[in-house]
Amino acid sequence: MKPINSRSISVQIQTLHQRLLRAYNLGTRYFDEKTNTWKWQCANIEVQKNVLRSINAFLDSISGDARATRHTIVKESVSDVLGALLCILEGKSGPLLSMASNVAVKLVSILPNSLLQSRIVELVCCLSSLISSHQVEVAIDCANALNLVVSNLSATSERTVMEALKDTGIATHIVGNIKDFAGGAKKIEYFEQMGSLLSTILWRWPQSRFPVLSDVKLMKALADMHMVTDSSIKLVLLKMYTSLALCDFVAKKLIEDGVFVEMVVQAMEKSNPQVVRIEGFKLARCLLRCQENFIRMRNLCGDALVNAIICGMRETGLSSKKGGINHGSLLLEACQLGLITRWDGDHHIRFWEHGIDRVLLNLVLENIQDKPSEHVLSLEEQISTANKGLKSNYHLGLRSYLWDILGCLMIHCGENFNPYTYGSELHINTLITCAWSCCCIDKEDWEGSNVLHFYGLWALSSFVHQCSLLQDHTQKFTTAVTYIKAQLLNKLHETCSSTCLSPGVRWYASYILSYFGCYGFPNELAKWIGKSLNQEEYADLRLIVANGASVNVNGVILAVRCPSLLPREILTSSKNCKEGTDKYGETMREVRLSAHVDYEALVLLLEYVYFGCLQAEEDMVKKLKILAKRCNLQPFLQLLYRQCPEWGTPFPSLNLTSALNSVGSCFSDVILEAETNELVGWTCNFCSNSVPHSHVHKVILQSGCEYLQGLFRSGMQESHSQVIKVAISWEALIKLVQWFYSNNLPNPPAGCLWDNMDDEGKLFNLQPYVELNWLAEFWMLESIQEASWNVIVSCLDSARHLSARIIKMAYNLSLWKLVDIAANFMAPSYRQLRDSSDLEEFDEALVHLIYSASIRFAQEGGNCSR
Repeated sequence: MKPINSRSISVQIQTLHQRLLRAYNLGTRYFDEKTNTWKWQCANIEVQKNVLRSINAFLDSISGDARATRHTIVKESVSDVLGALLCILEGKSGPLLSMASNVAVKLVSILPNSLLQSRIVELVCCLSSLISSHQVEVAIDCANALNLVVSNLSATSERTVMEALKDTGIATHIVGNIKDFAGGAKKIEYFEQMGSLLSTILWRWPQSRFPVLSDVKLMKALADMHMVTDSSIKLVLLKMYTSLALCDFVAKKLIEDGVFVEMVVQAMEKSNPQVVRIEGFKLARCLLRCQENFIRMRNLCGDALVNAIICGMRETGLSSKKGGINHGSLLLEACQLGLITRWDGDHHIRFWEHGIDRVLLNLVLENIQDKPSEHVLSLEEQISTANKGLKSNYHLGLRSYLWDILGCLMIHCGENFNPYTYGSELHINTLITCAWSCCCIDKEDWEGSNVLHFYGLWALSSFVHQCSLLQDHTQKFTTAVTYIKAQLLNKLHETCSSTCLSPGVRWYASYILSYFGCYGFPNELAKWIGKSLNQEEYADLRLIVANGASVNVNGVILAVRCPSLLPREILTSSKNCKEGTDKYGETMREVRLSAHVDYEALVLLLEYVYFGCLQAEEDMVKKLKILAKRCNLQPFLQLLYRQCPEWGTPFPSLNLTSALNSVGSCFSDVILEAETNELVGWTCNFCSNSVPHSHVHKVILQSGCEYLQGLFRSGMQESHSQVIKVAISWEALIKLVQWFYSNNLPNPPAGCLWDNMDDEGKLFNLQPYVELNWLAEFWMLESIQEASWNVIVSCLDSARHLSARIIKMAYNLSLWKLVDIAANFMAPSYRQLRDSSDLEEFDEALVHLIYSASIRFAQEGGNCSR
C-alpha cells in the first residue's frame, strides 16, 4: 500500500480541516507550564459549539478510512482537537456536555490510541470525572468512550492509565451508578455501558475484583437481575461475572451461591440468543478452571451442565458452516467447556447417555449416516471412510478439543464400563479410526520395531553385568569374546550412532559399551565437533588447573554441553578470568579451575563433552564420577555407575541448537545473512540489525563443512568478514543453521497439516529444500543434499501437480537430477498440460524433457520411475 500524500486526501477533508482551524482561532491557545502542553480556552458558548461541530464534521470525513488517520494533516490536528475538547468537557457547561461527550465517543472510536497517546491520561481523567453526571446521556457517552480507550490500551500506556483511573476512583463511581440503575431510575443503555466499562476494568485491573465482590449492595443488586428477561442486561451481567471470576477466590465465592450457578447454566440454554449463550459458556469455563470448583458445581447442577454442553455441540454440528460467526463461536465455547471430561466423576456416564459419540462424530465427519446394524465395516473400510471425511476440513479448528474429550472419556471409563452400552459401536469405532488417521504420529516405541534387536541387546547387557559381578566369570567372558571383541565394539558404536534405531536399542548399546571401558553416547555430529578440542584455532577459552596444565576449549561448546565448567564471571574481567592472545591473533580468555579438579579427569570429561564418548580405565572412572557429578552430567553419570537404562528415557544426543539462543550469543563470532527475504518488522534479540540474520559460531560451521573451513582459513577478505551472505532465502537459511547445530534437517509439515495446506503453502514450505539441494552441491554437503532430496521427492509424490512449479526452480538452479524427477512426475499428465496450454511458458528444453518422460512412461506401462 502506497503512503498517503496530500493529493490523495479529498477536497472535503482539506476544506473541513481549514474550517476547523478557523474555529480554533476564535479561541485562545496558551502554554501550560504545569502540564508542559499547549491548551485552548474560550468562554463563548457559541464559539465552543462551532468548534465541536467542526471537530465532528472533520472526524466524519476521515471515518472509515484507516489510511486517512495516518496522514500528516490528521496527526497534526489531534493535539488541537484534544485541547479544545478537553477544555469544553472540563468546563462542564450543561448545554454543551451532551454534544461534547458525543464527540468524545466519535474521537476515540475513529482515532487509534497511539495518536491520543500524548494526552490520553488527561482525556481519561476528564471522562472519569463525568461518569456520574446527572445528565444520563453524558454519563453513557463517557462510559462508552472510556471503554473504547481502556479496551485498546497498549502495554506501554496501560500502567499509567490504570493508575489514573485508580486515582479518580472510577470503579467506585461505576458501582454507584449500577446501584442507581438497580433502583429503577435509569434506562437499560445506562446499565449496558456502565456494566461493559466495569467488565473491561475488572479484566485489565485484577486488584479491583475483590473490592467489587465485597460490595454487598452491588452483589445483591446484581443477584436481583438474574431472572431478568432482557437479553442485553443478561449479556452485560454475564460479562461482569466473567471478569470477576478471573480471580480464583471470587470464582469459589460465586459457586457457593446456588442461585448464581443456576443462572449460569440457564444462560447456556437454547432458549437464549446466541450472544448470551456464548457469554454463558465463557463464564462457566472461567469458573471451572480448577477441579475443586468443578466438583462443587457438578454437585449442584451436574446433569444440567452436561446437557447444556451437549446441546451447544449438537445443534451446530451440521449447520455451522452456514450459521455465521456467532454460530462458530458458540460451538467452540461448548467444545472447550466439554473438557470438564478431564476430571473424574459420574458426569462421564451422563455424556454417554446424551449420545456424545454421535455428537463428536458429527463434528469430525460431515453428514455421517447410520449404517444398518447388520453391516460391519472392515478396518480398511473404516479407514477409507475416515480419510474421506477428514479431507473435507470440516471443523478443523475444533479437532484438538474433540480428541481430548474422546480421550478423557475413554480414560475415565471404569473397569467394568462398556461405552457400547450407551453409544453406537459404529460411531465409537469410526471416531477411534478418525483419531488415529488424523493425529497418529509415525514414531517408534522406545524398544523399536525390531524387537528382536532390542531384546537381544537387553539379554546381552544382563549377561555382561552378571559377568562383571563374578571375577571368574569375568575372566571367562573376556577370553570368550577376545576374538570377536573388535567386531562387537564396532557394531555397538554403529548402533549408538544410528538415528534410525530406537532410543531403547541405542541406550542398551551404550550400556554394554561401558563394560568395555567406553562411556558415552557416540553420534555423527560429535565426530565433527570433537576435532576442535584442544586446538588453538577458534578456541576462545583456556582452562587452567592448579599445576599449571591447560587445555584450549570453545566457550560455546561448554555453554551448551557443560556450563558448570564456565564461571559466572566469564564475560567480565576478574582475577579468575584473564584475556590473552593466541597465535592466530584471537582473544583467549584464561579460566583457572578449582584446585580439586584433576587434569587427566578434566581432559577425559572434555572428550565426552566434544566427542560424546570416551575410553577410560577403572582408576580414572572414579575421578570422572566426582567431576561429572559436580558438572551435573546425569546421563553420563548413569553410565559411569553402570546403571541399567530406565525404560522410556530419551537417548542423549549432542544437539547444539541452544547455542543459537542467549546461551551462546556471547560467543558468536560470525553472522549468516540470507540473500533474499520478505520478512517485515523482523527484530534480533542480540543486536540492532534489522536484516534477518543468525548469530553463529565458526567452530561449529567449519566442523561440518569443508567449504567454510577453507573459506575461514583462506586469508581472503571473506575469511575476516563478520557477515557472510548465503545465496538462499531466510527460510532455507534457518534450516541450514539447524542442520549445522544438530545434524538434523527439519522436515516440512506432514500428515493432516500437509494434506490440508493449499498449493501456495506447500510450495512455500518446499522451496527452501530446493534451495538447500542447490547449496549443498556448491558447499559439498552430501548429507544435506540427500536429506533435502528425500524431502522434495516425498512431497512431490503426495502432490504431483506441484511438479510444474518445482521443475522451473530446479531448471533455473541447474539441478538436473531434480528436473528429471519432476519431469517423471509430470509425465502422466503431459497431454493435459499440452492441450491446456500450460506448457507454453516453459522453455523448449524443459518441454522436450517432459515429453521424453511421457514417452518412457507409456513404454513402461504407466510406471513412473524415479
